[in-house]
Amino acid sequence: MAGPDCTAVQDEEHAEFLNHLVDESGAHFETAGSLRGGRQVFLTMKLSRSMTTGRSDAVDLYIAAFNSHDGSSAFRTVVTPVRVMYANTLRAALRDGRSSCGGPLPGETS
Repeated sequence: MAGPDCTAVQDEEHAEFLNHLVDESGAHFETAGSLRGGRQVFLTMKLSRSMTTGRSDAVDLYIAAFNSHDGSSAFRTVVTPVRVMYANTLRAALRDGRSSCGGPLPGETS
């Protein structure tokens, strides 16, 4: 649950922040959606550069952002190799992400 010191981040503020990330990083919007009857929303942006593993395996990187409208979690962003589209890819993005900002999502331990 979000703590008493948290303030709600509205979708417009969410979008303004992400538009700033697009301007700074060159990322472009890939996916957006809602889960749990609209109580949780997500958006994924693909970064303009990929990461190479091994000698030639390119891995795309994404900035994924999550927010809830029921107070169950804080606004959060993560850099991840997972393109979020569903609840299971949301969990994978959080698990495999290497840099994040924000509070835990429901069912996640901090």
